[in-house]
Amino acid sequence: MTRKEELLAILGKYGLGDSQYKTAQAELDILMAQEHLALLQKTRENLYEVLAEMSSGIVAFRQVVDRAATDGDKTARLLVRWTKVLSFVTVGLVIATGVLVYATFKGR
Repeated sequence: MTRKEELLAILGKYGLGDSQYKTAQAELDILMAQEHLALLQKTRENLYEVLAEMSSGIVAFRQVVDRAATDGDKTARLLVRWTKVLSFVTVGLVIATGVLVYATFKGR
């Protein structure tokens, strides 16, 4: 039988005015407070673990976002470069087509 069970038996055995009842009630209150304190400490430890995991997850997410931003910037620069190249090639094709059309109709 645990001390808590013994105290509950004493509370059931004696009346409210008895000194044994009051002593058992006080000791039971102390035991309950200690149990609650232990539970709160465990909860705090668990909370710290969860916060540490969340913190490391946030750091990892930030690194991924930073890499994505860098890659996105690089991709945008490459797209601009290739758009310029394709624009110059298109202008060259238009000029070449114009020259060919002119040469075709000039000879008639």
